[in-house]
Amino acid sequence: MLPCPAGTYVAYPGAASLEECVECAKGTYSLGNASVCLSCPAGFACSASTKSECVPSTYSNASSVQCFACPAGRFCPGHGTHTPQPCEAGYFSSSGSAACSPCGEGSFSTGGAAECVMCEAGTFSLENSTSCVACPAGSYCVGGTPPVLCRENSYSSGGEEACTPCPNGTVASCGASSCVACPPGTLGNSTHGCSICAPGYYSGDGTPPCSPCEAGHACPTTSVMEACPAGYTAPSLSQSCTPCPAGYACPHADQPAAQVACTPGTYSVGAQAACTVCPAGYACPETDRDSRQACAYGSVAGEGQATCEACAAGTVFNASMLGIGTCSLCDEGHFCPNGSVTMQACPAGTFAAHRGAAVCQTCVQGAYSTGRASVCLPCEEGHACSDGSREACLPGTYAETAWAACRTCPAGSFCPASGTSEPLACTAGYWSGSGASYCVLCMAGSFSSRGAANCSACPHGWYSLDNATACIPCPPGSFCPDGWHSHPCLHLRCGSAFSQ
Repeated sequence: MLPCPAGTYVAYPGAASLEECVECAKGTYSLGNASVCLSCPAGFACSASTKSECVPSTYSNASSVQCFACPAGRFCPGHGTHTPQPCEAGYFSSSGSAACSPCGEGSFSTGGAAECVMCEAGTFSLENSTSCVACPAGSYCVGGTPPVLCRENSYSSGGEEACTPCPNGTVASCGASSCVACPPGTLGNSTHGCSICAPGYYSGDGTPPCSPCEAGHACPTTSVMEACPAGYTAPSLSQSCTPCPAGYACPHADQPAAQVACTPGTYSVGAQAACTVCPAGYACPETDRDSRQACAYGSVAGEGQATCEACAAGTVFNASMLGIGTCSLCDEGHFCPNGSVTMQACPAGTFAAHRGAAVCQTCVQGAYSTGRASVCLPCEEGHACSDGSREACLPGTYAETAWAACRTCPAGSFCPASGTSEPLACTAGYWSGSGASYCVLCMAGSFSSRGAANCSACPHGWYSLDNATACIPCPPGSFCPDGWHSHPCLHLRCGSAFSQ
């Protein structure tokens, strides 16, 4: 009796031929003379007639006809591996690995990884890492590699794959997490750090470029620009302001050449934006110094006068409580010649109708004033007014209203007293010649009617008594030889002529 060959079996005894041997089923094997095929154990690969142990990096389960490559993320370390082992965190394996490989710098893995995961930007890892960590402040991490310190004048706040250059006006030391501002008066950049501004330039915050000092300003240091005070000037790029010279005003700090000369009556002692106006009551003869001189009594000066002056004609000096003199208009009825310190009353015969008279005017003919007059009065009756004076008419003269001269009383009238305003006619029986202050009675033998300039003699055969207004005829039997008999009845006598 022959044994069944390897790879076959016979399940019963007494088999008569090899044809009775049955081939082993897949995943089983026999080495010959077997009554049963054996199941291929895990870690081996079996054909019907062989059993081979799996080599490292392979494995098999029970009843396998072949060994399989160890799956990625696992490792099969020795012969006959039947269960692949997962890679630990920080390691990885590809398919068919006998051992896991550590993750390199810049990558990591958790357990059972077929490949390592690359670190995200701004993170890093060392070899065999189970995770990536953020790149520390002051450094940068490229491709997950270990941190590299930031160079000077650059920084990172952490978690960066590149350092950031410091902004203009700031600087940083090596490995800085932030930049600091350049001190005032300097400027900063990522190449040169902080450098001092040139004279006439400034920087307030370190930001380049340095700014030029503006006209009208000074930069005494490179860290500040200051406006020139009033009365000072400066062109651009100045380190100091220049005071305006005495005698001039500098209204514009940014225009040094625009100096304005002080006019007479104003002055500047230097460093002034405007000339000082000489105050009222003072004279300022110099423009480059304070040469104020108080006006003497009787002279005045308004604001901005170089000299004191006497009051003009028509005005009079007045001193105030503060001692500052002013000129005011002369009152009515007064006159004020040039330089007057008191008003003078208009003398009799003159007048000043308005305020501010330099001289008084003479009254017109027929008018007069008694002094201190603002108007002339018309001459009253019985008076004559010539050259502003008034005089009463003398006896024998007269004047009506507003006459300039008295007139001689006409014949036949009389002006008996001073101030006669109208001639009085002589009554009948009286007469007067020109300029009479009284009338003369007609003597006996004459007569007159009212207003007679002379007496008329009685004609022959007539007579009159004194003060006769008419002659009386001689009665019969009498005669009047010359017309002058006052009592003819007493003197009757025969004459050479017969009475009629």
